[in-house]
Amino acid sequence: MPVQPEEEPSPTSTCQRPRIKRRYRFREYTVTPDTALEAEPHVYAMQCGVCSESGPTSTDAEKAHGWVAAHLRSQPGHLTYSEHITRPYRAIPGGWL
Repeated sequence: MPVQPEEEPSPTSTCQRPRIKRRYRFREYTVTPDTALEAEPHVYAMQCGVCSESGPTSTDAEKAHGWVAAHLRSQPGHLTYSEHITRPYRAIPGGWL
């Protein structure tokens, strides 16, 4: 039986990925309240500290606080509350580092 010679790998058969150099640049940012006209409004809500029930959310703080009086009428022993305020913020790009 004849023996066939082993084939040497061709130079193109070994696939090497080209090396890609990447450069990452870092940037400073300032985070500040968003006061633009198109910014989302502030949102307020109150939560009972005893039963964890929450009142409705509102863009008016007084409406959110009004829920506390109604909750106190139905639950006179619930005397602790937390106010939850959601404010929009914006990241402002600064200089490159």
